[in-house]
Amino acid sequence: MDTAAFIKALDLEKSDHIDNLGDTFDKLDGLRSSFVALNWHSSHEYLYISPKVADISGYPYKNFHKHGIMFLFSVTPPDLIGNISDCLVEQIAVLEDDPVLLTDAVRLDVSAAIIHSNGDYIPMRCVSTVLDFIPGQRKTYLVLSTYISVEEAGSSLQELIDQAYEIQGEIHRLYIQMNPNRFRAFRSYHLLTPRELEIAQLIRDGFNSKRIAEELSIALHTVTSHRKSIMKKLEASNTAEMVHMLNQVH
Repeated sequence: MDTAAFIKALDLEKSDHIDNLGDTFDKLDGLRSSFVALNWHSSHEYLYISPKVADISGYPYKNFHKHGIMFLFSVTPPDLIGNISDCLVEQIAVLEDDPVLLTDAVRLDVSAAIIHSNGDYIPMRCVSTVLDFIPGQRKTYLVLSTYISVEEAGSSLQELIDQAYEIQGEIHRLYIQMNPNRFRAFRSYHLLTPRELEIAQLIRDGFNSKRIAEELSIALHTVTSHRKSIMKKLEASNTAEMVHMLNQVH
């Protein structure tokens, strides 16, 4: 297990929770018949992949470390690649409409497989949780996954899945505790009304109150009232802090 590499991949600031996070990751990576991976959903690179992948797949660890998800795809049965991708996209799509769900441990579950280096077909279950996302026109999600070998797990498969979800949930909880301002912004943002969201977007775009009133054809005092409400809901003390918090979720 390479706990230090996993924590480094999360790019977290120093915190009292670092040791707890390391211990919890050790439990996840220590689950038998499995390996752990961390990646941004839209990226082809792993931020982290457990060396245990070599034991399950039969391929050298360096192949996964160097070539990332593209190598995993290369040893995945071709007829499954589209289905795996579609299932993940469908499950992650829920977050597009309600990113506040990130404050809870969102569970993803996909059936997969690997073609072992000896040619054997290895059925896998990929169970994941979403830790974070990068805002933008097309959001990308930070996904923590546990791949479990169905045959190796045998009758303990469901137990291992449940254990993986439980430990991933604990990692998710610690991750939020180590990013309190970011996740507070998620919760507060979804308290805004449609009109407040519209005004908040214009504030992010650099519009002052007078320009917002002109843009939306509303009274200046109405804009002022909405700005005060937005700042209160976001618990921001000034415009700069408000814009910073808005940028956390866009």
